[in-house]
Amino acid sequence: MTLREISHQYSADAQRFDRRIRELERALVREPEAERQRQLKRRMAELQPLLRQSRSMARLTEHYYDGKEVRHAPDIHR
Repeated sequence: MTLREISHQYSADAQRFDRRIRELERALVREPEAERQRQLKRRMAELQPLLRQSRSMARLTEHYYDGKEVRHAPDIHR
């Protein structure tokens, strides 16, 4: 598998994480139960780093052999 192919996989993963986070956000708005809201927020918080990392790795692997420096967004840990 080439780095470009790996990049496409990271991009696909990022899209899945992003889609799932948006689904959870919509569910959160509709959820009346406080405990379930807490669970949804926790799951979204768990997926955020995976989304950031997947996007970052997709950029890095896509441009690895281009000879250009890839700028990374700061990885914020909260």
